[in-house]
Amino acid sequence: MAEPAARLSAHLFAAAVVGGAGAIVSDNVGDLPAAKIPGHIHVITAAAFAADTVAVSPDGALQALREMAARYSNPPHTVYELLAILENRYSMTEAVEMIRNIA
Repeated sequence: MAEPAARLSAHLFAAAVVGGAGAIVSDNVGDLPAAKIPGHIHVITAAAFAADTVAVSPDGALQALREMAARYSNPPHTVYELLAILENRYSMTEAVEMIRNIA
């Protein structure tokens, strides 16, 4: 790992510890040196974090998407369009499937 990336990782881990984080959410998981991650902190991708969050409360996730869709006006978006964005742009397939099952 390049020196600037190593310093950034050290600062990230320190902030996570000081902040009491249980997880670091990053799509650059491969850039974080596993040997330096404190044992109590999990490193997960954004898609995995979204899936875990939706699994806890699928109804809450659907309600959040409804509220987001209601705020979009230029251009307007439906819940189904937002789900497509999450799946196609951010690869959040598992979270999207859970929400589609109740929508």
